[in-house]
Amino acid sequence: MDLEDKDVVLVVADTLTALHLPTYGYNRDTAPFMTELAENNTYFQNAYSNAPWTVPSHASLFSGKLMSEHGTGTGDSVFRDHSFVQDLNDRGYRTVGISANELVCEDLNFDRGFETFHEVFNFDTEESEVLKEAAIDKLRDFDLETLKDGLNFLFNKVKGNSTRGAENIERIVRDEISDDNSPNFLFINYTEPHLPYSSPKEFAGQFTDNPEEKISKNMKDHYNTDKPEIYYQGFPNCTDEELVDLYDGTIKYLDSKLESLYEYLNEELDDLVFIVTSDHGENFREHGAYFHQCGIWEKSIRIPLIVAGDGVPDQEVTENFSLRNLKHLILENEVKTSDTVYAEYAGWTKMKPEDAEEKIEDETKRKFEYNKAKAVIGDQKALVKNSELEDFQFIPDQKCYSEKEECFDQEKLENKLDLILGDFD
Repeated sequence: MDLEDKDVVLVVADTLTALHLPTYGYNRDTAPFMTELAENNTYFQNAYSNAPWTVPSHASLFSGKLMSEHGTGTGDSVFRDHSFVQDLNDRGYRTVGISANELVCEDLNFDRGFETFHEVFNFDTEESEVLKEAAIDKLRDFDLETLKDGLNFLFNKVKGNSTRGAENIERIVRDEISDDNSPNFLFINYTEPHLPYSSPKEFAGQFTDNPEEKISKNMKDHYNTDKPEIYYQGFPNCTDEELVDLYDGTIKYLDSKLESLYEYLNEELDDLVFIVTSDHGENFREHGAYFHQCGIWEKSIRIPLIVAGDGVPDQEVTENFSLRNLKHLILENEVKTSDTVYAEYAGWTKMKPEDAEEKIEDETKRKFEYNKAKAVIGDQKALVKNSELEDFQFIPDQKCYSEKEECFDQEKLENKLDLILGDFD
């Protein structure tokens, strides 16, 4: 597939797991446009992000490196590595970034390489600007204990009132797209699938009754991830089924926005390549945990990847594909699949009951601690190593990993994983 000198639009749908899309086997019609796009172009059946949350995943996307290599999300939330967008600039591309995610921002250096970078947040007041700056200060030089404080300070103060940005993104695209001789590279981050799973009534109502009441009462009023228990208990007034219903509604809404965007771009640009992917997925207690910042599971790192445009073949790529290798497709027209892909994580995990009282004095954080994990995925099975465990652990209950009886060479992959990902210290 040839992307050279074409107008490339890269869409990252924040928090969109592949497993809630019909293309990847989901039983609800959450994304008719993305389904059609995949059927008539190239889609990757087994694409994985390299981390289960925004900051390190985007750093891997732009740098082509793992979290342990670029360092963003391990002891520093600022992106300090080289970005492939800088290479596009050197080649004469006009580069524009549009982000509706408060963490993909100039303050954390995610504008690196972009000539123009738009932050489509709901920071319309002086108070909101102060809140943003306070949270960014917490994130610039964090240890694991202060990471969550910065994230939650920002998200809890802003997301409950956010317009999510989708309504403004197409307007900015219309202003920024150029039809001169320079090819365009446009990066867009949509945050619709992220908590609080808020979408217009006509979309949320396709999967649940009384969507406005549920969104308001059960999402915004109870979005409080300062307490790590929320990752294992969920929302007090919302069932697992209701969470899934609202999440699916946001996907349906986003899908409609992507269709509108694609139609406009196809009219304006002669050589469009349109890429849709995600930075991570979302969990709904399939493994005892909710949302995404609590570990490495299939639903938290398996993401959609669709590449559409003139000259793009109609095909399904079944080999494993790592999000960090997307830069090679854009820069070199190279599809770098592999037998194994890697992911890393740092965040809340459950503690052993006997350790909780000794290690954590804060009542709200007992039975939880910050932890790290690394994972390798290969031959339809996953292997995860926790920083406090001596042995690797198989995840045999993950649906897509249990379809084949054969297993990879565990010892070989353990050694390779340690060699590539290294230590956590």
